[in-house]
Amino acid sequence: MSPLQMWWISIGVLRVEVPESLINGGGVYAPCLGDDADGLAAQLSAQCADNCSLDNYIKSIEVEAGKTYRLRIISGTELIGVNFAIHGHNMTVVEVEGAIIQPYEVENLDIMPAQRYSVLITANQEPGNYWATTSVRYRNTAPTGYLNIKYKDAPAANLTLDAAVPNHPAWDVTEPTIELEDNLLTKNPNSYDDYDILSTDPDSIRRIIAVGTQNMDNVLDLPRFAMNNVTMRMSKVPLITQAYDAVASDSENTWPGTILPGTVVVPDKPPNAWNYTEPVQDSVGVYNGDRGFSYIPLTENEVVEVVLQNALAFNGGAEMHSWHLHGNPFYVLGYGFGTFDEETDPKSYNLVNPVRRDMVSLLPLGWTAIR
Repeated sequence: MSPLQMWWISIGVLRVEVPESLINGGGVYAPCLGDDADGLAAQLSAQCADNCSLDNYIKSIEVEAGKTYRLRIISGTELIGVNFAIHGHNMTVVEVEGAIIQPYEVENLDIMPAQRYSVLITANQEPGNYWATTSVRYRNTAPTGYLNIKYKDAPAANLTLDAAVPNHPAWDVTEPTIELEDNLLTKNPNSYDDYDILSTDPDSIRRIIAVGTQNMDNVLDLPRFAMNNVTMRMSKVPLITQAYDAVASDSENTWPGTILPGTVVVPDKPPNAWNYTEPVQDSVGVYNGDRGFSYIPLTENEVVEVVLQNALAFNGGAEMHSWHLHGNPFYVLGYGFGTFDEETDPKSYNLVNPVRRDMVSLLPLGWTAIR
């Protein structure tokens, strides 16, 4: 199991925060190894361990030549995606977040926050030490993560950053992610109890287009993230508690029409749509339509399709975002770029064997449809 994580070193009163990547909890910040390129080595000297070296702080996984291993790769990152690769070794993706998929061979693997994959690797190289590394995706800076793949009975060797490392794609190219998504196909989709939702009559499906962007909070007069023009404002009382109390009351309104005091229902579509590749402030303004403890009510056995639509922030940037349903799985039907077209884009859906997972990435200025 290989958890991929980020951590930060705080330096002194000014709290200069220096990011570092961890694989299986192992990682070393370069200045501690004597690399003073960024001028932080002197400030870090009091915090660097006396035995700071790659051999002491980089983790290793031992393999035996000729054998095949299953690696469970988990992304513990937050705002960035990573790309994972092993020098000299291809990987075969066989499982995605609990779903067995048709085997797909890759040289490197894009993994977004909280995603999990199982890959098979065969120890088919000359016995030695091989770097497995991570590079950053969809952020333009982050350190490299290192893991040593050590062959059993390999000659002893001190680890060094000068050794050969695997190739990774540039941080801002989307093609590797797209190619991966195209080839994540559920192996036996009809083995799942909810497989029939893929053949549901389209006229009976509720479609929610969820547009995420920034709006100005009209009370605080500060920028906030918003969904369909609604800014989330957290409550001290859990939503599930409010919903239970409201449904159990003597109210004449039954769910989903039950009124939850202090909450805001997010509309199925933005009340003011715009070209999502253009700044929101240039078309519908900067202030949010509403604010509060927001939610989208659903009913039992309702088939719901959610189109996650990326849009520009106030500064004109669009980033990768990861979405989840608190562990509940869904089918990823399709994706694209620009503004989702309800007439034409559903024709590109995969309704035969889409991947079934619980974490999906939304690419910059793109859309992703789940059901």
